[in-house]
Amino acid sequence: RLNADFEKMKRVIFLVASATSTAAQSVQQCASTKPSTATLFTYDDMGSYQIVNSTQCNKKYILYRRGETAPDLGTDYQYFAVPLMKVAVTQSVTNTFLELLGVRDRIAVASEYSSSACIEKMVTSGTAEKYVQPTDAVGHANQMGNDELDAIFSDPWNTGKWAHGPSASKVICEASTYETSPLGSAEWIKFFGYLFDMSAKARETLCATRSRYSCNSLVVTQPGSFKVPTVLFTSLDWNNEYSIQAPPFKSKFIHDAGAKYPDLSAFKSFEQMHWTGAYTAGYKFPKANVTHFHAALQLADVLIDETYPHGQTLETIVAAYDLPGLTVGQTFMAADDDPGTGPTGWSLASHGVAEKLFTVNSKGEVVPELAKSAVHNKDDTWTINLKPGRHFSDGSPVQSSVVAQALGRTNQMHNSAQSSVGIMTLQTLDDLTLKINTTVSTPAMESVLAEWPFAVYKMTNDTRVFTGPYEIHNHTATFMDLVPNKHYPHAMERTPIKIKKFSTGDAVAAALAAGELDMGFNLPPTSVAQLGWVDDVSVKSYPVGYQYMMFFNTDRPNLSDKKVRQALALAIDRDQLAQATAPPGIPAAEVAKAVATSAFPSNTEWGAQHPPLPTNKTQAAQLLDEAGWLKGNDGIRAKNGQQLDVELVYYTFRVDLVTMAPLIKAQLEDLGVKVTLRVNDIGDFADSPGFDLLLWAQHTLPAGDPNWFLETFFRTGPVISGDWKAQNFARLYSTEIDSALDVLRPATGGARLTASKDAMNAILDLAPATFLTSPVWHVGLGKRLADYEPWGSDYYVIRPIMPKSDWPPAILSGRVYQLDGTMDARGPPYGGTDWYESRVAEPDAMLSDLTAVLHPGGSDYMPTGMNYLRHAGKGSTHVTQASECSNPLAARPIRAATCESLTDRNPDLASELVKEQFKGLSPPPPPPSPPPP
Repeated sequence: RLNADFEKMKRVIFLVASATSTAAQSVQQCASTKPSTATLFTYDDMGSYQIVNSTQCNKKYILYRRGETAPDLGTDYQYFAVPLMKVAVTQSVTNTFLELLGVRDRIAVASEYSSSACIEKMVTSGTAEKYVQPTDAVGHANQMGNDELDAIFSDPWNTGKWAHGPSASKVICEASTYETSPLGSAEWIKFFGYLFDMSAKARETLCATRSRYSCNSLVVTQPGSFKVPTVLFTSLDWNNEYSIQAPPFKSKFIHDAGAKYPDLSAFKSFEQMHWTGAYTAGYKFPKANVTHFHAALQLADVLIDETYPHGQTLETIVAAYDLPGLTVGQTFMAADDDPGTGPTGWSLASHGVAEKLFTVNSKGEVVPELAKSAVHNKDDTWTINLKPGRHFSDGSPVQSSVVAQALGRTNQMHNSAQSSVGIMTLQTLDDLTLKINTTVSTPAMESVLAEWPFAVYKMTNDTRVFTGPYEIHNHTATFMDLVPNKHYPHAMERTPIKIKKFSTGDAVAAALAAGELDMGFNLPPTSVAQLGWVDDVSVKSYPVGYQYMMFFNTDRPNLSDKKVRQALALAIDRDQLAQATAPPGIPAAEVAKAVATSAFPSNTEWGAQHPPLPTNKTQAAQLLDEAGWLKGNDGIRAKNGQQLDVELVYYTFRVDLVTMAPLIKAQLEDLGVKVTLRVNDIGDFADSPGFDLLLWAQHTLPAGDPNWFLETFFRTGPVISGDWKAQNFARLYSTEIDSALDVLRPATGGARLTASKDAMNAILDLAPATFLTSPVWHVGLGKRLADYEPWGSDYYVIRPIMPKSDWPPAILSGRVYQLDGTMDARGPPYGGTDWYESRVAEPDAMLSDLTAVLHPGGSDYMPTGMNYLRHAGKGSTHVTQASECSNPLAARPIRAATCESLTDRNPDLASELVKEQFKGLSPPPPPPSPPPP
């Protein structure tokens, strides 16, 4: 306790000493008529007149009292009778000085970029005119040639090229924005005080400004008061180059706000001098050096973006800075955005776009996703409770009425959405509750709603919006651009992703090796060893829930006989297929585990009930002989003059099927079957010309339960035309299989395991299909995704939690701001900002904004009450309107946190002495009159 009290006492002593020193220095500086901090003007009182020198412009002004005769000092000077009564202001930065002096009503011509509501009111009411730019030569000449104007305020750049010669003698060059410190700029109020004969008011105002500036700075620069954040002012500039602005006045602002620039010494080759040659202005990075710019951004806790035009958002800033997204290469991609058609629901969930009410986690467990729970009611209906606070990518809430519409539509349109439960009737009970009734009972509604067809979406005209961590920004036949769904939690921690579709796995591997991809899915096993030699590329192999299988089309006469199908199934050498699709060097025991036991992987309880499927060429030949298919002299089996001729169809985006097809062809030909291969990447397998044998890859336990797969592919049902329509491809309509599936549907617990085994045995006996291998897949990863862990086959490739984005920390944390917090009546994108207009005269207000964003309370990165700064992600620009000014003669309000308010909020500043020192400073009173002689 003694130590704590001692530390607190030391802190108060330090603060008192700092405040006293600062106050004394401020009094001395602000009470002086001459400039003490500003370096770009001088003042000399010659008694009957004053000489004011604007040194940046090399202009000298003689000021004499209005109504008196002007001195004649030659043509090196411009002469002005003071106080000025009617002036033109061509640059908005002058406005704030005049408002602080209380001479707003003397502005006859105002810059069109003024963000002052009262000046806007003067212009709209006709009290003042809007400045006419020199591009309108006639209008400019008429306005500037007004004899009633006493003076015209301009900046050094425009003064040097003044367009209207006759009025040049009235132009006063003010260079407040050229000062190298904020308080040096603020001291230009003395310059205007000379011109309006208001030096005392100027000194008083400056003292108060300095006092507030000191208070705001001291609060955040005491030893140990805050972590010192790093800050950069950045932009994509007019020359389409990346820029870091670091002029001295910004450096001083940052220092006084208790922050600092990061160490940019590594980028010295990009350093740029100010055009005057007086100091370093910052750094310029040509487009070719964007990676260096990105490296600099990594060093900043906070970014203040100055990209023009105004009104930039976090998304447009990211785009302007060309921050690299992730690129994923794979051989499949959603063809559209409608889960009611084909495999779109599966694809969009894989792409991180769609979610379901329930999903499967990395452990294979069914868990809630958009739903909170599913309750089985006594009347065999289900009540689904939705999670609150979830939103679609358009910002609208996930409500039961929208969910019911989506699932009901998909269930009506998609046969795979009917496999487990038949037809759904969905009833909305309240915003977050719905009831589901089905024509086919199920004991496992959570698993049903985790099946891939049941993506949740909201219809918007002819398109849909989804709830996943990403949303589709652009979509063509060959790529899909994904951007973070900003209504999904932690959106800014995600990086935009481009999915590129490749025709083959070999093409994916080649692109990964060439550095074009951050992730490559669907790699062929032969590429695994090759990619091991590529720098910054790793390959992760993992077992998947898919099964490779081959369907027999029983509508074909030569395949309608069960013995023929059984013979072809026995002829398949699954060990050879497993070896061919395994990476080189895999132990034989591991390869053997890939041999299929049934429709389900052998490492699941559903597949472990069955032994590995056998290969027996002798028995296969015997079965064909029994069926009447005998070998001829040409080695081809025939029956009644017809050869046993089959066409084996497969598709190429599953790379292992490409490997297997010629091997199976050779195995069947060895049995005496004539085999022709054909690729069908369209997926219209039920349409003419169809197939005899179809190689197919399917996740048979997409929600951890066997019912959906068995119902979809083996129950009696109609032929379904169209692309990628999962169905009973074999067209074997068996009462034996249907009856077994009827038992499986309602079964639970151990009875469900037994029913699954019985159904599977019926399928293996009748052989509408044969199962080949349980594959191991391979994912190639670049260094940016080296920590990615694949799971869930390819059902969840892009997930809410990907490896952490490597974007700049300020972007990821949302600590990015723009300087357009307040703008003129035109607003973004091309209006004038109060940052330009007022931060020179009111550095205390700018410092107040800076300290608020650099030292936030907790993670509140969008503090209220800011004037100049705007949070780029969530903030909005205040566009000033004339109606906000109730009295054009009213004093300009103070925009900085005052010393009194700061002491009230900071206990360490509560002592009376400190409070006294932090009160608004004013010039000391004049000395007492000397005693009478």
